[in-house]
Amino acid sequence: MKQKLSEIGIMVDVHPIELSDLYNEQLMLSFDAIYNGEGFEDNIKLSILILLRNEYGIRRFLNESQREELDKGFETIKKQSDDESFIQAFLAVEEQLTEDATIIFTVHSSEQNTYQTTVQGIQLSGYGWPIFHKLWLKN
Repeated sequence: MKQKLSEIGIMVDVHPIELSDLYNEQLMLSFDAIYNGEGFEDNIKLSILILLRNEYGIRRFLNESQREELDKGFETIKKQSDDESFIQAFLAVEEQLTEDATIIFTVHSSEQNTYQTTVQGIQLSGYGWPIFHKLWLKN
């Protein structure tokens, strides 16, 4: 990121921190920008709801009116009955946060097989553990 920003004339100093420092509000508020990642579990809908409500997540970097807008969006999102409308409602919240330049969402998808091809039906939990009751071996 630092290299890409320097290519367009923006100089940044990168300060890696310990995971535990994310819970130190004074330290976190001393930075101009924070690049942080969230790992979603298999239940994407639940992960999105937790992302929006977690007091140690993005909420702590918002002012009162931004938190109120986020909460309105949260209420709209959780009322959606189908996956498509749920995602559309989330994208509206994401767009508002991005428009305010509060948060820039980035997505990284990893599609890497780390198991033998004879293993079928493998699904991993959000913690990287296989869901054993769905696992089977091909003869």
